[in-house]
Amino acid sequence: MSIKDYLMSISLNKKLIGMMLLLSVTVITVLMFLYAQSEKALMNELENQTAELSKAIQVGVEEVTSIGSTDQMRLQTYLKKLNAKGVKRFRSSARRMRLLRAQTLRKSASSLELQKKSVL
Repeated sequence: MSIKDYLMSISLNKKLIGMMLLLSVTVITVLMFLYAQSEKALMNELENQTAELSKAIQVGVEEVTSIGSTDQMRLQTYLKKLNAKGVKRFRSSARRMRLLRAQTLRKSASSLELQKKSVL
């Protein structure tokens, strides 16, 4: 008995069920592949965004904690890059960081004056 004879002997109902099962397995396989690829792309984009934000925060913290002249252009470059990608709130955070830096410098200066007075 050949394959052609076997397929001709199967009822139409069984042929339709077989085709439906084959199509279902094919569709599920394709959807799983697309899901895996999209998840991989989403995770890569999330990692890139997180790395860029952490670098910008690092630069901002360096600006806040450094004493003396700082590299304002580096922070502005990161802010422009992040603003182009949709990050809008970091700019106000950078202003708050500058205010925090000024307050920290004032506090450290006043604590140094108090220490000098207590030593004298």
